[in-house]
Amino acid sequence: MALASLLEFINCAAVVGIAIVIYPIIKRYSERVAIGYIAGRVIEAAMLTSGAVMLMTFGAMGEKLAASSVMHSEQLYIMGSALKTERYFSFLMGMIALAIFGCLLNITLFKYRLVPRVLAGLGLLGYVMLLLKVLFDFFDVSMGGAWMYIPGGLFELLLPFWLIFRGFDLSLEPQVGTSGK
Repeated sequence: MALASLLEFINCAAVVGIAIVIYPIIKRYSERVAIGYIAGRVIEAAMLTSGAVMLMTFGAMGEKLAASSVMHSEQLYIMGSALKTERYFSFLMGMIALAIFGCLLNITLFKYRLVPRVLAGLGLLGYVMLLLKVLFDFFDVSMGGAWMYIPGGLFELLLPFWLIFRGFDLSLEPQVGTSGK
C-alpha cells in the first residue's frame, strides 16, 4: 500500500510538472488554454492525492481490523467500504478535470498544428471517450467498457515519443488577436 501511494504521489507531481513544462509553448497560442490546462492537472493531482491518502488509511484500517474484535471488525469494514467508494469518486472527479482540459489542449494542438493533426485528433477522441466513460461510471450507467480508454491510452503513449524525437512544430505562429488572451 505504501509503494502504491508513493507512486500515486509521484504521478501527481508529474502531471502538474508536465502542464508547467508545456505552459510557455501553449501560452503563445492560447493563454487561457495554457492556464486552464495547468488548473485541470492541479485539480486532477489533488483528487488523486486524496485517493492516495485514502489508500494509506486502508492499510492502517487493515491493521486495526486484524487486531480487533468482531464488533469493531464490522465497523471497520463499513468505514473501509465508505473510503473505497470515496476513493473511487475522487478518481472519477480527477479524470473529469483531465478529460475537459485535455480536450482543450488537443483542440489547440490541432488548430495550430503543434503536433500532427492525426495525433491531436487521437488525443481529442481519447479525452472525449474518457469523459463519456467517467460520466457513465459516475452515474452508474452500464455503457462502454475498458475499451473506451484505448484511444486516450494510445495518445498518452505516443505523444511523449513524438515530443522527445520531434518536438512541437512551432512554425505556425499565432495571428495577433487570436491567441486567446
